[in-house]
Amino acid sequence: MPTYSRTAADANAEAICLTAPTVVETPFGRLQGKPGDWVVTDYKGAHRIYSYDEFKDKFNPFDQEATTYLNQNKPPPSITNLEPTHGTTLATVWIAGSLFGANQGNSKVYFGHLRLVEAVVASWSDSLISVTVPAGLPTEYPIFVQVKVGTKFSNAYMFQVT
Repeated sequence: MPTYSRTAADANAEAICLTAPTVVETPFGRLQGKPGDWVVTDYKGAHRIYSYDEFKDKFNPFDQEATTYLNQNKPPPSITNLEPTHGTTLATVWIAGSLFGANQGNSKVYFGHLRLVEAVVASWSDSLISVTVPAGLPTEYPIFVQVKVGTKFSNAYMFQVT
């Protein structure tokens, strides 16, 4: 599990990046985090959960070394659901999950098995993507759908072109 510690002139903070859904028990109640969130303990012992982007903005806005570390240790995107799981070429498919990023940027969605074909993205958010099934995919066997953010690929979800 990647960790990051930071000391600032006005405060000390220690943070841990979550790699699985986690419940953190604190004296003030429960905090729930998902993969990619950061649990921060400040110098008073208080805990808070930040999303990756919130953590990066709050603790490292001008620190290139820390930003590089965070980007290298950010968990990959994760697909939790695909709807529908079968359909024709040019059909719309919704991909639900996490860590896709608020904006698409250079991120992509691929369909395929041995040969990946890039899908056309209709909409993009951190937890939901809408794409069009690309042409030229095999119909004889199920293929995979994956999201690529930066250099990291999500888990693969099965899709059958009909």
